[in-house]
Amino acid sequence: SHSIEYSDTSVTIKLIVSGKENEIRSQEGTFDKKVSEIISKVPAGDDYAKALYLHDYLIEKVTYSQAALKEMSTSNAQGKYIPETTSYGAIINNSAVCSGYSAAYQYLLSQVGIESSTVSGTSLKNGINHAWNVVKMDGEYYHTDVTWDDPSFDGNADMGIFYDYFGVTTDEILKTHSIDSKENAPKCTALKDNYFVREGRYFDTYSFDKVSPIISEGLKNGIFSIKFASQSEFEKCMEDLFDDSKIFQIDYFKNKTGAKNISHSEQSEMNIVTFIIK
Repeated sequence: SHSIEYSDTSVTIKLIVSGKENEIRSQEGTFDKKVSEIISKVPAGDDYAKALYLHDYLIEKVTYSQAALKEMSTSNAQGKYIPETTSYGAIINNSAVCSGYSAAYQYLLSQVGIESSTVSGTSLKNGINHAWNVVKMDGEYYHTDVTWDDPSFDGNADMGIFYDYFGVTTDEILKTHSIDSKENAPKCTALKDNYFVREGRYFDTYSFDKVSPIISEGLKNGIFSIKFASQSEFEKCMEDLFDDSKIFQIDYFKNKTGAKNISHSEQSEMNIVTFIIK
C-alpha cells in the first residue's frame, strides 16, 4: 500500500491506495481528475449551498457497503487495506462505509474552502463504531452525517436523499450518536443552516393550515419531509394527519383519482416525518 497526503490550510487527508508504483500514480491521477470534475460543478453561493451540493453528490453516487462492514469485523481486518474506508473508495469506486463517506466529504469540502472535521463515535441504534462530520457553514458549526442521510445505508437506495442529519446541533446528534470522549468537537448550537430551516420545512408549532400547502407542493416530487421544533408538535402532526386521516384533505389529493396511496416514515428522535407517494 501507499499513502498520498493532500494538504491545505484546513485539512490533511491521507489517500491510501494499493499496488505497484505505476499503478499508484495512475490511481493518484484518477483521484485528482475526479475531484476536479466534482468541484467544477459545485454551484456558486454560500457555504450552505456548496456543502449541500457535495452532500447530495456523495449520496447520489456512493452506495453503502455492507460487505466492507462485515469484512471490517473479521479477525484479520486489523491493518488491512479496505478501500471502502477511504475517500478514494467513496469518490472513485462509489462504495464506502461511514469512514469513507466522512473522509470524502471532508476532503471535497476543503476543496471549496469549507472547514470541516471528522468525528468518531458510536451509533446509539446498534452500538457500532461510527464516523461523521462537523462542518463550518457561514460562520457556525453543524453536525452532518452523510452516511445516515444515504438511504442505501438501510438498503433503500430508491428512496432518494434524506436530510435528517444535514446541519444539526450537538443536542440533536446526541439523540442517536455518542461522541468519543477523546474528540474535541465544537458545541454546535446554530439552526440557520439546518436543511429544514433553510428550505422552509421547519415548524415551531403544528397547524394543518400551516403545513398542508407545503406538504401538498412537496409531494409533487413523490417524497417529502418536514421537521418540528419539539416532540410534542411532531406528535400533534402525526395524530392529526394520520390517526385522524386528515392527510387526504390536503390539496394534493383533491380531484386525484387513485392518488391516495401514501405511506410515511417517522424519525421521532429528530421530530421528522417523511411522506412517500407510491
